[in-house]
Amino acid sequence: MENKRVINAIRLMIAIVILTVVVFVVDLIINRDKKITDLIVNINKKKIADNYNGIYTYKEDLGRTVYAFSNCSFTSINNYILIVNNDYYLFRSSCMGTYLKEQGETKSLNIGEYSNTYFVTHEGLRYNKDTTVKSIIPNNGIAEGTGALDLNALSIIAKETEFEGNYYDMEKRIKGLNVDIKVFFNRNADGSFNLIFKNRENELYRYIISSFDNMPTFYPLGSRIAIIEPGDNSSDSTKYSYKFKVLGLNGIEYDLNSYFPQKVNGVDVSYDNSVYIAYDQKERTFRVFFGNNKKFCVENSTSENIAYYEYKVSFDYGNNKFKKPDFVGVTREKDGCSDIKNYLSGGVKE
Repeated sequence: MENKRVINAIRLMIAIVILTVVVFVVDLIINRDKKITDLIVNINKKKIADNYNGIYTYKEDLGRTVYAFSNCSFTSINNYILIVNNDYYLFRSSCMGTYLKEQGETKSLNIGEYSNTYFVTHEGLRYNKDTTVKSIIPNNGIAEGTGALDLNALSIIAKETEFEGNYYDMEKRIKGLNVDIKVFFNRNADGSFNLIFKNRENELYRYIISSFDNMPTFYPLGSRIAIIEPGDNSSDSTKYSYKFKVLGLNGIEYDLNSYFPQKVNGVDVSYDNSVYIAYDQKERTFRVFFGNNKKFCVENSTSENIAYYEYKVSFDYGNNKFKKPDFVGVTREKDGCSDIKNYLSGGVKE
C-alpha cells in the first residue's frame, strides 16, 4: 500500500513538471516577443539555405556542332546558377570561356524541391542541382586560344563572348586557308564591329557588322576565301541584297557586282532586283537568283510571268580562278516555289 502511494506521488510530480514546462513555453511564445518562434524559423531557414546553396545546371543543346577554333568544338552550352545564401550568379560556359551573365538576390528565384533535391526555374528554364560541378572559374578562353578560327563560327562566338564588360579584340589564323591571311575582329565606338582580313603588310578586306545575326558567310578555298555578304536583310527591306566576292592574298580578286547589269530578252537583270546567293554543296557552285522581292515565287499560279532569273558561279580549276557568272535560265510564276525554297531556307543546298 505504501509503495502505491509513493508511485502515485511520483506520477503527480512528473505531471506537475510537464504542465509547468508547457505553460512556460506557451508564455514565452505568446508574451516574450516570439523569441522562440523566431529561433525555430531561423533554424529552418538556415537548414533550407544549407540545402539549396550550390550549383544548378541547364544544358542548352544547339542542335549542331560548332567548331570555334582548334581544340574547341561543342554541341551545347552549359548554363550555371550558383546560389550563395542570399545571392545568385548565372554563368554561360563552353570551351570558348565561362562568363558571368547575370546576378541578383536568391529570393527572386523560383526554387522548388522534388525527390529530396532542389531545382531552380528561371526565365522558363529548369536548372537542376548539380553536385558534379565543384567550381566555376570565369575565363575568356576564346581570346587566349591560339588555334585557327572557323570563320562561320564567328557569329556564335561574338554573341556569346562579346558583351558589356567583356569586349575584346580578336586576331586569329583562319581554318581551311593555306596562305598567310589573318582575321581581326574588334568593336567600334558606335557599337558596330569591324571584320578585317590582312596579309602581313596590308588590309585586304573590311566589313562592318551591326548585327551578329546578319554576318557574311565564308568558304575558305585553299588560297582564297569566297564571301557571301548578306547586305540589308532587315524586316523593313522588301528585297535581298546579297553580294559575292572572292578574297585572295592580295585583296578582292572577284566581285560579282562588276558583271551586272545584264540584258536577258531585253530585260535588265541587275542589283536593282532582289538578289539572293546560296552555295550548292553538291555541285560546288554558287547559285545567284534575281527576283522581284524576298519570296522569289508565287504559290498556285498559272502565270507565265518571270518569277526570277538564275545564274551560277563556278571555279575554273584549269585557270585557278572563278568563272564569269553563267546564265542558267528563268523560272516562271507557274513553276511554284518548291525549288527556290530549298535555297531560301538556309542558303545551302545539300
